[in-house]
Amino acid sequence: MLTVEDALVSINLLQAQGERLDEASSLAHKALQLTSNQYEAGIVDKATVVTYEIAALTAEQNALDLVGEQLVSSVNLVTALGGGWDAKTYFSREEYEQAP
Repeated sequence: MLTVEDALVSINLLQAQGERLDEASSLAHKALQLTSNQYEAGIVDKATVVTYEIAALTAEQNALDLVGEQLVSSVNLVTALGGGWDAKTYFSREEYEQAP
């Protein structure tokens, strides 16, 4: 079980990593745009454009994966602070039993 300090450190590290991944994604999209322009001008082939598209999509996926990790870290912080989620507390017995 994580301590509050561990959870806060994790959140801070993931935030810094998120900033770097956002920058990487932005740069990958700029490179893709430049390569697309070069393709339209006949300077590069379609395979080069596809390579840059893959790089841009990978950068986006990495950023989205990090968002999931940030959410998990936030839940870990709430848990470390003594919070939690119990469906029985928030729903009636009938609603709880009918939930999927």
